[in-house]
Amino acid sequence: MREDDIICYCSGVGRRAILSALDQGAKTLQDIRESTGACTQGRCGELSPRKRCCSREILELIRGHPVMTKPKVAFICVHNSCRSQMAEALGKHLASDVFESYSAGTETRPRINPDAVRIMKRLYGIDMEKTQRSKLLEELPPADGVITMGCNVKCPYLPSSFREDWGLEDPTGKSDEEFIRTAREIEKRILDLRERLGSGLL
Repeated sequence: MREDDIICYCSGVGRRAILSALDQGAKTLQDIRESTGACTQGRCGELSPRKRCCSREILELIRGHPVMTKPKVAFICVHNSCRSQMAEALGKHLASDVFESYSAGTETRPRINPDAVRIMKRLYGIDMEKTQRSKLLEELPPADGVITMGCNVKCPYLPSSFREDWGLEDPTGKSDEEFIRTAREIEKRILDLRERLGSGLL
């Protein structure tokens, strides 16, 4: 690394590492410190030939970095109580660096399917009751992509730049094995969607 590429002389963190962290979504000095190890707290001022802490230069890079907006993906079905909730949770858990996840339906339920809540907590440590609720389509922000979960007769419609139907069977009222199978299938599809969106294939 060239001398003029070094930003933090305490840790040896360079400009490329800082820009990479910004590309991955870092927005604050704390984000940069946690992702790169740069001190950002005044300790490298004496080591730097510029005689100033790396935080000043990092702030300049933050201010000059273009804001990248992530695509918004809406997972929808009729009741927004089971499959679409699982998809929203797994999207946030596995792909939040690439896209934002939402879910909704044309109708709501008083609570998310308790079996789905239990299985998601067991498999992934996610408590959907703490972070999500059943929502109507009107409550969603404009979506770049819409994923319908498989609604038998007719899935709800939302305008978007791309749309897919995952055709998943509703596990409601079935065994834990069916819920686990559904969760694992959604996980696989979320990772595939992450790869395609991240590679610019959608």
